[in-house]
Amino acid sequence: MEEKTNEFEEKEAEKQNKEEKFIYKDLFKEKNNTRVWSLASLLAAVLSVIFCFLPVLGIILSLFSVALSVISRRVLGYFDGLSIAGLIVGIFGFVFGIGYSILQAVLINTNLFG
Repeated sequence: MEEKTNEFEEKEAEKQNKEEKFIYKDLFKEKNNTRVWSLASLLAAVLSVIFCFLPVLGIILSLFSVALSVISRRVLGYFDGLSIAGLIVGIFGFVFGIGYSILQAVLINTNLFG
């Protein structure tokens, strides 16, 4: 009987050690079907498109939007409509931010504005 208890304790200790390696899993432990991550992804994506004329802020928001979309996928287990929209609009915000940065650099170097 004592051997069974020791084996059980060893298995529980191994399980706890494996769980400690993946600290981020605490974030995803409960699989409740909330769409908070998806909504945050879409909001960050829309803000990235609005602020794409401030290149650093727009690019950071767009990358944040893509990350939130992936987190939403992990929490829900599937891509819902909001997270897909956040992903697509975030990619557009990233492209617009990079494009505006390049355009701004070219126009400043050609001295068209002064």
